[in-house]
Amino acid sequence: MASKLPKTWSKPLIRVAVNPLPGHMEIIKKEDGQISVSGMEGMLMDAVLTALGYRYELVIPADGEW
Repeated sequence: MASKLPKTWSKPLIRVAVNPLPGHMEIIKKEDGQISVSGMEGMLMDAVLTALGYRYELVIPADGEW
């Protein structure tokens, strides 16, 4: 599905709060501070948001709660 936004616009940004859930959503912190996810739910989230044309930023809540 091609985006209909003008080339001068960037894709919308969504911030997603994530908490680890072994086997479903695993959080990977890279040396440069970037956060990525793996696991079934992480891959599903990435596939859906990418297909819809969104950029996303993952945030881990400081208190570990939603």
